[in-house]
Amino acid sequence: MDPLAQVRILARQPASINSDISYLQNMDAEQAKLKNTIDMAFAFSSMTRVFEKKSKDKIVEKLILTVSQLNSLKDDDAFRNLHNDFCQWFEQNVKTAERKWKRGNIAKPSGPASYGHGAKVLNCALHVYVHYCHLPNEETTKRIISLLDSAIDTKMMEYLKKMPDEEAKSITATAVEDVDKITYLKLRKLVSKDIVRSFSGKIYPVQWYDIKFRELNNKDKKKRPAKASVINRQELRQNSNNHQVPSVKASISGQTNIYKTGVVERQEILEITLSKPDYVKYNIPWTNLVEIKLVIGQSIYDGTLNLKRKDGIPWISSVIHDSRGKKLALRTPLIAAGYNKGDRINLQINVSKKELEILPLALTG
Repeated sequence: MDPLAQVRILARQPASINSDISYLQNMDAEQAKLKNTIDMAFAFSSMTRVFEKKSKDKIVEKLILTVSQLNSLKDDDAFRNLHNDFCQWFEQNVKTAERKWKRGNIAKPSGPASYGHGAKVLNCALHVYVHYCHLPNEETTKRIISLLDSAIDTKMMEYLKKMPDEEAKSITATAVEDVDKITYLKLRKLVSKDIVRSFSGKIYPVQWYDIKFRELNNKDKKKRPAKASVINRQELRQNSNNHQVPSVKASISGQTNIYKTGVVERQEILEITLSKPDYVKYNIPWTNLVEIKLVIGQSIYDGTLNLKRKDGIPWISSVIHDSRGKKLALRTPLIAAGYNKGDRINLQINVSKKELEILPLALTG
């Protein structure tokens, strides 16, 4: 008999032991699909390393419990309550991972996760589960897609904080770990306003995330043309006036610290030394000590560019401050970002913002 005909006959028969087994197998497959999707969604947030190792299982379990309630959501209030419950649970039940120096000393102890941490994890999970995979089904996806919030990373936060709105001016957080509930609601409101201003209100927050993630992280940046061998001085002066300064080559240097700097005594410190010829040729209008914003990976720190060396070589001090004003060693974020003593790097300089962003040579050379 044709196998398809057998299936049709069985489908018309009363439930049997075989059909019960088939049903259970389907349930197992659906549960496996759900768990695998949530695992991938959690990985999509790129925050696995942020939390204690033992946290992943309970986070995934809570995500599964949360997405299982999507079918029953009836309106925006129900979704907002579900979202808020998850973020508050996250604050109370998840801890950040302890950060250590290379030699094992504690750089930052473990502590409670923030509301922003929970929001980013949940928003990324729903982004994958609903927006990308159309789960739990097409009907639910169409009903709740407009309710989903955009996940927000550091670069998006910086983008939103530049908007000409009172909410933007009042936000002091510079990283997800600094985001409490009030700040999160302000960021969410700014996303909605940017959708209206930039996209005439015709896209959803999850679509805004897709667009802004690629835009702010230069995912679609075209290959740069080869650099001219002859420097056009007039063009360089114009670039300087317009605050479009090309990257300056630099290197990471180090020495053993034999004096107290407010970090760890007698530990090798790291500094960043800029190429003097590169710095001079772009006519960067700074002198003496300059307070700067130093961008390393996804984080921004307060640092000092020192232009007072007798040999005229600019360098960035080994002591910086994080978004909360806490003093720490420059070596900490450098090593965390994969840089070490002796590495050659580029510094992309924004004169108007007094901001220097560290880039590998491969991205600019």
